[in-house]
Amino acid sequence: MVTTKIILRKDKINAAGLAPLYIRITQNRRTKQISLKINLDPKYWDENKQRIRSSHPNSARANASLKQKIAEVEKIALEIEAKNGRVKSQDIKDKLLG
Repeated sequence: MVTTKIILRKDKINAAGLAPLYIRITQNRRTKQISLKINLDPKYWDENKQRIRSSHPNSARANASLKQKIAEVEKIALEIEAKNGRVKSQDIKDKLLG
């Protein structure tokens, strides 16, 4: 089973004080991380809910984008599993990135 999680990489904060958001794909204890190309002030990130807080100006649009990306990863995982019978996180990353 594939699990996905959105994480804020606080270890990669840039000069403007913004941290990038990544999607983490885990399969059989192997993880791959894909940048979502979204930089966010850490004060706007809700770690427990894995979403952007409503106090952020574009939170509704950004959270919809995050949900769409997770749905896309899960769809790709199901397609690969139906075709091959087994899924690797690298296969999902490759298909997601083209």
